[in-house]
Amino acid sequence: MRRTGWRKGVAVFMSALVLLSAVSVTPAIGAYGAEAETIQQRTLKGIFDRLLEHKKYKELKGLYGEQATLSEQYQTKADGTAEILFSLKAKEGYEEWIPKQEASFGIDADQYVVCVLEENNPKTLFAALLLDYVCGAIADYYGMDENLVTRYLTAVPAMAEKPTQFQTKYYAVTSDDTMHTITMKIYAGGVWDKNEMQQLLGKAYFTEKYLQDSSIFEPLTGDDHSSLSHLGNFAVYLQGNRYSFTMTLAEYGQFDENGATSIRNIVKAVKPKGYEKFDYQGGLEEHKDNLWSVRKVEGEEIPEALKTLTGTYEFVQVRFTSPYISGIDSSLTAGDFRGLSVENGTVKKWTSSNPKVAVVSKDGMVTALKKGTVTVTAFLSDGTRLTGKVKVTSSPYIKVSGKKLVASKTYKIKCNKTLKVSLKGKAFSVKNKYKSTKKSVARVISGKDENILKIRGYKKGTAKVSITCNGVTFKIKVKVV
Repeated sequence: MRRTGWRKGVAVFMSALVLLSAVSVTPAIGAYGAEAETIQQRTLKGIFDRLLEHKKYKELKGLYGEQATLSEQYQTKADGTAEILFSLKAKEGYEEWIPKQEASFGIDADQYVVCVLEENNPKTLFAALLLDYVCGAIADYYGMDENLVTRYLTAVPAMAEKPTQFQTKYYAVTSDDTMHTITMKIYAGGVWDKNEMQQLLGKAYFTEKYLQDSSIFEPLTGDDHSSLSHLGNFAVYLQGNRYSFTMTLAEYGQFDENGATSIRNIVKAVKPKGYEKFDYQGGLEEHKDNLWSVRKVEGEEIPEALKTLTGTYEFVQVRFTSPYISGIDSSLTAGDFRGLSVENGTVKKWTSSNPKVAVVSKDGMVTALKKGTVTVTAFLSDGTRLTGKVKVTSSPYIKVSGKKLVASKTYKIKCNKTLKVSLKGKAFSVKNKYKSTKKSVARVISGKDENILKIRGYKKGTAKVSITCNGVTFKIKVKVV
């Protein structure tokens, strides 16, 4: 669902074309008679001129900015045929990230713009992207509704049994297993019949099979993202994450059962928190508890990404809001702490399944004490319980005179002198505990909140000094000399 391409408005169309698994592009143009050649050249040149004037194509070129140069060229061949050549070349310093790419579109004797793609070539996205702009130029050339043309081109692959083999009067994709090529053909011989187009558009919607085959929408994660997708009469804008998610569906004309079915299937595909309880029936005003809602939106409530659509669209918005613990399911080392909070809910109480491993304050501050894993639970004011795991990957340890404690060793202290002990991994919110078997011989003289401790020797003799840090006890054998 995340889009990293050059233009957001063609997401679904691009996803369908990606299934073609093609890359390098060569024109499929044969030899024709002189009169046919003149018609072809005139038509393709007219489409090329409209492409140069096309606002969206200009925006595409601008998006490359300082990273690459997108150029285009119309040319005739010795045999009288013509083609439009596209080239993408990285600017200095970006060659490693943007490989050189080329694409070529020709026109055949039947007045179809033709592009032949080689299978399994990773550069196919470049040609697929440009195809959308070529279609826009065709629409401009014949004075057609570009939105209608674009919607038609997204609907056809969605209706096809095989994404590499389908054909209508205006748009076709055919594959040749022997040549390992795929051919795309777009009719450019005149104005398309709106009635025929609308008949097909009325049948296209986001089916489960289409969503699975095209991988357009992937399950949501905890990270925020947005995407815009098109299919036939529909445009869908997604925004948010699996816990706080908004989907706005725009349907050309009046919202119908195809729109409702699309909503149900998309929710099932992206899996927001609580999607299993999405028992939406298809109305314009439905909701369930505080989990999800569906309603019609207008005016300022329509996302900016969809406001370019005309008043002939109806907008329906789906919202999922689920409380969740922010910052949970993490790893900490002994002494570390992390603040947890609940989004979309109010916390009444926090608990830890094992306070000896990690404790959590009333404000949601988790403090790691020693190695282990705990379950942190947030009890919400509405009775909801949220849980998550916190793994503590280490336990505290101590150093005596700069070296790690050796339990079997006896450490010497001169009378009225001190032995330095360093605590590693001490939690700031947990006080140390000290004990000595003979306080008259030796004992800790430091405060209970300190990381650097001193054991003072008072008179000759031996003693065992215990230091408890984060609930872990260390015993030091000392001899005062």
